[in-house]
Amino acid sequence: KQWYQRRVRGALTGLAPNSHILKNLEKNVIHIRVEKLQPEEWKPVLKTLENDSSLLEVKIENSALARSSYVVKSTRPSFNLAVKTNLFKSLVSCLTCSSTILRLSIISIPLKKSQIESLSKGLSRNQSLSYLSLSGSVIG
Repeated sequence: KQWYQRRVRGALTGLAPNSHILKNLEKNVIHIRVEKLQPEEWKPVLKTLENDSSLLEVKIENSALARSSYVVKSTRPSFNLAVKTNLFKSLVSCLTCSSTILRLSIISIPLKKSQIESLSKGLSRNQSLSYLSLSGSVIG
């Protein structure tokens, strides 16, 4: 939680930490609802994902797609291909470096082949993960 708050203060001017992310970090969980983040909120979230070694659970969710019966190309312009690529780089870093992460859920996030390959590298290097969900994806 403190790591995220420091990153927000360092990266953003006049923007408060995302209350949903902050609330979950108190439980050592990072729950990223991609459709809720503003473009300027991504950097501290990604840095927290990369560097917070106390995370027990990572949940990345596109709840707009999860509730929808049809596929929408993008629910928010801030969750574009560049952000998604950086998200998976940060996730791989988290999986590689963390010895505490137990649960990973990637919900209703369309995955490209390169993202699946990247994720599999991180998973192969992790020794602590006991739960993985890819629901709503091509392989979930």
